[in-house]
Amino acid sequence: MSIRYIEILLLTIGFLFAKCKDQGVDPYGPGSFIPDSQLVVVSLDGGSNNAGLVFLDYQSLAILGSLETGQGVPFTLEYGSDCTKMYSVWETSSNNFALFEIEAASLSVLRSLPVHHAFIVGNTKIPYLLAFYPSGLEILDKSSLTSVWGDPQLGTLSHAALPLSQSSCYFNRSVDASYVGVSRFDLSSFSITRTIPLSDTNRMKSMQPAALAVSPDGKYAFVSAFNWTGGSGYNSLFVVDLDADSVIGEYSTGAFAQLAVSPDSRYVYVTDPAGFFYQMNRTNQVLRYDVETKQIDVFIDLRDLGFQGSVFVSNYAQVSYDGNELFLSVDGDIRRMDGEPIHLLKISITTRNVTATYSLPRDNQGSVTQQIRAISLGCSKNQI
Repeated sequence: MSIRYIEILLLTIGFLFAKCKDQGVDPYGPGSFIPDSQLVVVSLDGGSNNAGLVFLDYQSLAILGSLETGQGVPFTLEYGSDCTKMYSVWETSSNNFALFEIEAASLSVLRSLPVHHAFIVGNTKIPYLLAFYPSGLEILDKSSLTSVWGDPQLGTLSHAALPLSQSSCYFNRSVDASYVGVSRFDLSSFSITRTIPLSDTNRMKSMQPAALAVSPDGKYAFVSAFNWTGGSGYNSLFVVDLDADSVIGEYSTGAFAQLAVSPDSRYVYVTDPAGFFYQMNRTNQVLRYDVETKQIDVFIDLRDLGFQGSVFVSNYAQVSYDGNELFLSVDGDIRRMDGEPIHLLKISITTRNVTATYSLPRDNQGSVTQQIRAISLGCSKNQI
């Protein structure tokens, strides 16, 4: 029995006792906590506290429960076909990762196995989880958590998107440290069937992909990519027609912009993280691209929302299943009028008003040291 196997086994036994924590709001009790579509889930990094998943009420953003993951950040969260199980990956020790199967009712870890990287992708309609190698891909059967296919030399893959309308996965792909474009991976043949470049080869050598989203109808891919050419570089949103295999538009955005597509495939919401830790110039805005008109405009300016502060940065976004709400993680020094910092906004897409906020917990020194690293919705069997 290998040392790594023993380590993972002991870790799994420890996590079997993980449970929903009372955060001052009555949590769902064992047997009734189901990650349904009325939940918002945020992934937190560690800071001075433990990393983990926090489950928030869809309406009020009040805390309903949490699952701590030590210092390993659960960047992605996927669901089983009946919404009773969740799947996530986090780092268990330096450069060692494990996939965890979690019972939704109790937030207990059921099984785990070592994987090669921190990211997985799946949806409720396919029997697989796609787990990333550092330079490739592995396909895992959800029911048995066993590998059914793998290629560790497929290229460096990132920002996978798996629309429910297709049996294909799309991801940004790099080969020999050079970005080559958006690749389509067919889940029937377990092969890359095409790769769509965003520009000419020389220009793409200076590009760094930052995000990828695919419209739920499977017609378009949207790519955020930063180009390091020039003194400060620039970021672009590329719109890719997946039927024509061609780029049909390029738009200027904030550095390392993140993307969220509406469930009707009409709009793409574009954040401005100001380059994340690169701390580049910021616009303080969230943009919205209209698929029908092919126009991109300012959806909201964070400075106009009535909060205190001078540094307004938008990181990650998620659109509700009904398309009526935008959940937006924010950074900088955004504060309520009582001075409490804000880290997640719920915004009515119709009125563009903030209807609820969430603040990260403070550590034992009274400081906020964590950050939101991803936003997910609760499970819906009919999710678009």
